[in-house]
Amino acid sequence: MRLVALLLGALITTGCSTASDRCGARPPVLGVPTPPPAPHEEIVTAAPAEGMSWVGGEWHWDGVRWVWVPGHWITPPSGTRWIPASYGRDGGGPTFRAGSFGCE
Repeated sequence: MRLVALLLGALITTGCSTASDRCGARPPVLGVPTPPPAPHEEIVTAAPAEGMSWVGGEWHWDGVRWVWVPGHWITPPSGTRWIPASYGRDGGGPTFRAGSFGCE
């Protein structure tokens, strides 16, 4: 639960004062030892307030293991949208890029 709180705190504080700050570099693509488990099924409720966006739950690599970060409602920083985590493969094996706010 502490990890979820830390991640949510980091997401909330990513809103910056300029578009170039908000739309800066995405998190790096990391090599991981295994692909993530299958996603959890989530029930999306009605938004608690106007302007809020649903950020779906996703697996996050914490450097040691995959940790499920549940979906939640959040007010995105102005001019941004949530870009979900991505999982893939390259020549070195499985890869992971954390979700983040951005302008893509």
